[in-house]
Amino acid sequence: MVTFDCPWCGEPAMVESAEADEVVCEGCGVRAALAPDPVAAPIARAA
Repeated sequence: MVTFDCPWCGEPAMVESAEADEVVCEGCGVRAALAPDPVAAPIARAA
């Protein structure tokens, strides 16, 4: 479990694991979705 300060109320917000897709703050009740890591797309180069 990872804990950090909630940006909305300053109380501790928790993430269950590094692979979590949502942050939950018990202090203010905010649930925020986390964006997935971007996928590296191959870039075509001009020859």
